Formats: sequence, structure tokens, C-alpha cells
Amino acid sequence: MKKRVCCFVVLLLVFILALGVSAEDDRVRVEAEDFLPEVSNPAVADDENMSGGKFIGIDSVGGHVIIYDNIPASKAFVVNYRAIHEGTILHVFIEKDSEFESLIDVDITPTGEDWGAPFLDTDEIEVDIPEGSKLKFTCTGSISIDYFEFILADEDQGEEPTIPSTGDLAIIQYAVFGVFSTLLLKKRVRTI
Repeated sequence: MKKRVCCFVVLLLVFILALGVSAEDDRVRVEAEDFLPEVSNPAVADDENMSGGKFIGIDSVGGHVIIYDNIPASKAFVVNYRAIHEGTILHVFIEKDSEFESLIDVDITPTGEDWGAPFLDTDEIEVDIPEGSKLKFTCTGSISIDYFEFILADEDQGEEPTIPSTGDLAIIQYAVFGVFSTLLLKKRVRTI
């Protein structure tokens, strides 16, 4: 009986570990206040609750622009933001041949009715950003931004991943679940 309990505990721990291993994409966080100061003009506010201790604000009335350089090769990005107006659009441009071209326009969902509302994350915005790119952000409406998270493109994740892929995790989870279920069924069949 003691051997079964130990086996059960070990299998349960392996299963929990398999569930706890995350196959999330590698991400690089860029604080909103880390813009290129010589070519950007956002409003910057100190706030100890923000990830970098500050957040920035841009709006179309002020003609605010923020530019970031040396963005890693990315397949998507997320914006941690706060906005109160319907119809706010974040315009994203990428530099090509010393000119900025439109990359994507992101419709921003309002986070609340006042500027004290919490910051939220956008869904992953799928784009192809080459290594070392320069990005420019403007907006229609007004938006406050705490940070950006860039989801690295597969080629930046290295030759040998340090964690199993999503498919490998699923196989491990099903195998452990199968062994665990078989042991429980054998025990129940013997007790009947």
C-alpha cells in the first residue's frame, strides 16, 4: 500500500510539473518611457504602480509621436494601455529605406470611463517585425501606455528550445494522465 501511495504521489507531481511548464513564446518587454527622446514627444508621467515607474501618453490633438529603435525580430506584440474614448486607434509604422510605412492600425478598446481606470493588455497583435527595426507610434484619440511586449519570432528563440514545445507538453500530459488513470482503475477493480 505504501508503495502505491508513493507511486501515486510521484505521478501526481510529474503531472503537475508538466502542467506548470509553460510553452509560452519568449517575450521582450519595452517600457513605454524608453523611446528615442530626440524624435519623440509624448507626455510622460511618474507612477510607482507602473512597471517602469512611469507611463506615457499620446494623443492626436497634441500630435504626439513615440519612436523605438532596435526592436527584436517579432511575430506579434502586446500593448499595456489605458484609454477612455471610443474610436481610439493606435497607428504603428515601421521604418524602411529611411521612411516610415504603415505597419498596422490597432483599434483600442476603452478601459473605463475615466483616466483612473486600470491598464489592460491588448490581444496579441500579429505582425512581422524584422530584427533591429525602428517603430513609430501615433494615435487617433488618446492613449496612455505602460509598456509593449514583443513576442519573438521563431528564429530568435534559439536552435535548441529550453522547454518542450506545446505538442510535447500535450503528449507528456496525456501519457501521465493515462498511467495515472490506469493505476486508479486497477486499484478499483481489485477492491470490487
